[in-house]
Amino acid sequence: MAEQKYLQLSDISCYKKALALSNYKDKIKFYYYSFGSVKESFDWDEKSNIRKLLTKKQYEHILNELQALPKEIHQLIKFTMEKLKE
Repeated sequence: MAEQKYLQLSDISCYKKALALSNYKDKIKFYYYSFGSVKESFDWDEKSNIRKLLTKKQYEHILNELQALPKEIHQLIKFTMEKLKE
């Protein structure tokens, strides 16, 4: 079995419980806060690359994962807003 290097959101049970208990407006606010975290992560990925703390492969892997997040967050916001209108 391959060693898992990163936590997945589905691994964190308290995260799942908190989302289940929150209302749609709280979820939307949380998603907008997550944009800030993504931007901060981009910054730290760049700093780590400049400081040679990551291999080129690690840097590119993190960058590719981060680049997908804004689109996914927007989709979550859109879906949640549609549920809010129901």
